[in-house]
Amino acid sequence: MTDVDELIERARGGDEAAATALAGDPDGLPAVLDALARGGPTGLLPSVVVRLARPDTVPLLIERMAVDQVDVRWACVAGLGASGDPRALDALLAELDDESWYEPDRSMVAQALGDFGDPAAVGPLQAVVAANRREYDETENPALLLRAAEALAKLGDHGACDAVLEILASPSEMGRSLAATVLRLVTGPGVVEALARAATRDRSREVRAAAVDPLALLGTPEAVEALVPVCQDDVDDVAVRAHVRLGGVLGETFDDEDGEEEAAAAWAEHRDDFRPATVHRMGRPLHVPALVDLLEAESDPGPRDDLVTELTLITGLPVAAILRDGGVDALRRRVDAGPFEDGGLYKWGHAVPFP
Repeated sequence: MTDVDELIERARGGDEAAATALAGDPDGLPAVLDALARGGPTGLLPSVVVRLARPDTVPLLIERMAVDQVDVRWACVAGLGASGDPRALDALLAELDDESWYEPDRSMVAQALGDFGDPAAVGPLQAVVAANRREYDETENPALLLRAAEALAKLGDHGACDAVLEILASPSEMGRSLAATVLRLVTGPGVVEALARAATRDRSREVRAAAVDPLALLGTPEAVEALVPVCQDDVDDVAVRAHVRLGGVLGETFDDEDGEEEAAAAWAEHRDDFRPATVHRMGRPLHVPALVDLLEAESDPGPRDDLVTELTLITGLPVAAILRDGGVDALRRRVDAGPFEDGGLYKWGHAVPFP
């Protein structure tokens, strides 16, 4: 076994040091792609491909994107989305438009175009939403439409919000769950009401749980009102998630045995301090740099991951990668340089109107 082979096997097992070593050697990309093609646990190998995306590796990523092995295809698509190379944009747009491609592959391409961040993708993504906007039955998965809507939101276009809300009300449980997740980014009129219905009335625990985070990220008085009754959900996981996210918005800590009564009492104490059309966190208008302070102080992996996700959704920065390569201070510098006004609603770095 060569040194590269050993690093690959360690990265398969989640060894970050091995992944970092592989990511430092562009000549190792063919070996990483070959390892993915052999199947087995992927571990950190897809992230290595993304980290190796650069102008000199783009031609290989485009070539290997066409292979008949899903792990290789998806890793190459993600790498092209992270590359910033015009050749990658052309290749991704071509695959998005190719209806012979397997629909989950085109969904990954849509995600990659959102990550690429070029406005040239707006029109093609809008066309995908329009072409796939229809009624979905309970067996269908509208992931392509939803990922295209999410990608549009990353590009500052929330015009597909109505289509996402239609999926949130559809018979497709897979679709409703993913739609609720996508609404962490996509916003528009009717979002709070739709999420409130999903969080309290949907028959699926997965959908109810998925509706919690987008309400907390909105952090407006109306969104908080919608979160409170979720704290009495019959499924403990859903109720606990609602308590955790509500506590983060209010700046309160709830006990495991607390229910809706305690949540309502805490909200009553804070209600008069919450401003309309304002995002709140820790009981006050959101100050985005304060999330970095919370992240620095947090040692529990679960809450820390939540903060990484929240900062990524708000800023559009590659927060996990910045932390990995430069630490909290590097992240703080990037956030401090951003355009974020206290209490404003930001999605992927774009200021957006309140729903």
